[in-house]
Amino acid sequence: MKIDSKALTLLIVGLVNSGLSVANGTTYTYTTYDCPSTVRLAPGATVIPKDVPEDYESLVPDSILHLSGYSLFDGPPKDRAQLKSSEPSKGGVTTWTLTPGAYPLGVWISCDYAQGLVRIVKRARDPVASCTATSEKVKPYGSLAVRFDCKSNLR
Repeated sequence: MKIDSKALTLLIVGLVNSGLSVANGTTYTYTTYDCPSTVRLAPGATVIPKDVPEDYESLVPDSILHLSGYSLFDGPPKDRAQLKSSEPSKGGVTTWTLTPGAYPLGVWISCDYAQGLVRIVKRARDPVASCTATSEKVKPYGSLAVRFDCKSNLR
C-alpha cells in the first residue's frame, strides 16, 4: 500500500490541531486551561473569627482580585502538595514533566489571586504526562495572563 506523504502530513496536522497526536503508538490529547485575569470577591465572604476579638466585626468589600500566580498540585490544592517544575521558568514559560498514573488524586491546576490568598482550581484531565504554563503581563495595566497546556496519555 502506497501512502501519499502530503495526505499523511495533512492528517497529522489535523490531529494536532484538534488536540490529538500519535507518537510511537501512543495517543495523546492536549487540553488548554486559561486562568481568568480577575475574580470578584463578593461582600459577606466568610472570615473565620479565630483570633478576632468578640467586639470586632469583619468587613469584606466587593473586590476585584487580580491574577498573581499559578501552580500545579499533586492532588487537591487544599492538601498543599505543590509540584516543582521540571526546569526553571524561562521567558514566562514553566514546564512540569510528570509520570502518567503516578498521581492517584489527580493533577490540579491553580490560578492564584492576591498573592495566593484566593485560588481557583481545576483537576486536569487524567493521566497527565506534562503541563506547560505560559504567562505574560498584559497591557495597559500589567495584569497577568496564564495559559496551561497539558498533555494526557490516552493509551
